[in-house]
Amino acid sequence: MIFPVRFADIDPLTIRKKLFKLYDEGIDREDQAQLQLRLKSHYLDEPLESVVYLASEMFHNIKDQNTIDQLFRYKSKIFNQPFNKLSA
Repeated sequence: MIFPVRFADIDPLTIRKKLFKLYDEGIDREDQAQLQLRLKSHYLDEPLESVVYLASEMFHNIKDQNTIDQLFRYKSKIFNQPFNKLSA
């Protein structure tokens, strides 16, 4: 819960930390969703669940956005394998 139940329990710093945490989680979700869409555009016939799983693994294992961008820049060499052979 972000906001306390009783007025006496209000701590602006705690509320601020929780709000920033929610914001960061939202940004992470957006980044992960964008990665899912990029992968799905290369593997249209694959089930969405499989693409979501691979995107999640990539998101959690590859922290540098430049590395992910390079993967898609050289997609003709990387994403030419069958989907089930890819891993993060």
